[in-house]
Amino acid sequence: MSVAIPATAKWTKEECKVAKKWGADLRRVRKTAGLSALELANQIEVHRNTIMRWELGLWVPNIIEAAKIKRVLDAAIEAKQAAQKARSNGLATPPSRQ
Repeated sequence: MSVAIPATAKWTKEECKVAKKWGADLRRVRKTAGLSALELANQIEVHRNTIMRWELGLWVPNIIEAAKIKRVLDAAIEAKQAAQKARSNGLATPPSRQ
């Protein structure tokens, strides 16, 4: 379960800034990986709104969710890079490993 503490409730200004930056980074990497918020949510077994709250810096994931996020995004980025490499070499797109 995510930490459901609104950024404005108990966080310091610095903690709010860190949460917002982390959320912006999550969104950027998710988009780079070619995943929608719904696709990421389904793969890590959270609601799409949870992804949105993380990306807005309103919530932060717990350690288990953070590990799942890393695993899914790493795999998606690797698959995307492999597909790009295959296309640049004139090969058929390799199957997804997910």
